[in-house]
Amino acid sequence: MVDLFLVSILGAMLCGIADTTQLHIAKAMERQGIEIFDQIRARIKKENLEMEGKVKKPIIYLIGFVLNQIEPVWLVIANIFGSYPGLVTSMFGIGLVFLMLYSVKVLHEPRTRCEVPGAILIIAGTLVLGIEAFFRPVYDNASVSIIMTYIFTAICAAIGIIGMVIALKTRNTRTIGLAFGFVAGAFGGQDILYKLLGQSTSGQTMVLPNNVLGWTVFLSSFGIAFVAFSVTQWGFARKAPASILVPAYDSMYVLIPILYQVLLLQGFAIWPSTMAGIALVIAGIVLMNKLAIKREKIAIEGSTA
Repeated sequence: MVDLFLVSILGAMLCGIADTTQLHIAKAMERQGIEIFDQIRARIKKENLEMEGKVKKPIIYLIGFVLNQIEPVWLVIANIFGSYPGLVTSMFGIGLVFLMLYSVKVLHEPRTRCEVPGAILIIAGTLVLGIEAFFRPVYDNASVSIIMTYIFTAICAAIGIIGMVIALKTRNTRTIGLAFGFVAGAFGGQDILYKLLGQSTSGQTMVLPNNVLGWTVFLSSFGIAFVAFSVTQWGFARKAPASILVPAYDSMYVLIPILYQVLLLQGFAIWPSTMAGIALVIAGIVLMNKLAIKREKIAIEGSTA
């Protein structure tokens, strides 16, 4: 029994690490190749747009797009190991390490003093939430009200739309990055919840749903994942820095499942460790935001030199 429990926990964690690694690399590649849309727009308007790497950037974007679309497979596999959505999403901060490596080694973005401490705080916060999952009881996901789940998503959508409209009016890339990152992460964090709920409508977690209600909820998760993807791409197309948008995405990806479970999952309570993990994640986001500001200043100074 103990061995099976440990295997389930380890399997969920490994799926979470694989998921976050693939998704962060995908977003980095999409941000790197997003200029493909500028090229298409220029061709339609018959404008001259000189860009470095005209051939490579569409290919890079395509690879990132494919990696992003097949990422939900890890969430489906993770749910097979048990009902540990908080444990899977808590691994998400680890992907920032790979994003930093990609940014520095491939995109040649400058390293600043805020980069490592900010990432460490986010990783520490997500790991605290992950360790906490070891000590939580097994919850009955089938008891969650599906109607309330959709209402929760609708409220997130309404708040998100208002936030994005306000951010777009500012025309500030940093503000856009924060707003779009938060909204995309809020939907991304609900993706695994919808998949788990759809897989659990029969009373036990299965690889695929075995009833109409389960399939409805399960398929809804792909629509939610598409919204998260679309908002991310929209933010990148508006020149939002990846170093701002992605950490904002990560914070909501981790925090939304916790809020969801507190509101809708019977017996789920906020522990002191929950608050500590959330505080660490938020502190890391603040530091990563300072990092993005410094990078923008370095870029401006370099262009005016």
